Amino acid sequence: MNIFRALTSLLIVASACAVHAIAYDPATVAKNLVRDAVTMFEQKGRDYTLRVVGNISGPFRKGSTHAFVMSMKGIVLAHPANKELVGKDVTTIKDWNGTLFFRDMVTVAREDKKGWVEYWWLRHGQQKPTLTRTYIEAVPNEDLFVAASYYAE
Repeated sequence: MNIFRALTSLLIVASACAVHAIAYDPATVAKNLVRDAVTMFEQKGRDYTLRVVGNISGPFRKGSTHAFVMSMKGIVLAHPANKELVGKDVTTIKDWNGTLFFRDMVTVAREDKKGWVEYWWLRHGQQKPTLTRTYIEAVPNEDLFVAASYYAE
């Protein structure tokens, strides 16, 4: 009887861990943030959505994952975590390996309308770069796209 209880308890704990892992999948969080922002653009308009996305304590930031908005020309229009980037053309910024990853984001948004870009980013306080993944989705009827990044390592 004790073995049955132990196995049942183990199964319950394992199931809870699996549900927790699925619920906090960073790729899903990034996609959901982007899709919610795209929906907000469609329902509430450009000015309102740019203000909300740019708010550091707003709904488009979940832990270290946050949405940001760029024009199809590579100008950052809203960024909750790095206000210094807003208004700047970032297409010449390279990652640790020399990849023009912001330019790659613009290309994905223009050509595919949605997709992923990977690059190596040096996180604040770290000695080596971290693989970073960004989900991108163009906003219909706008010359811009929403993106959300997360650290893969």
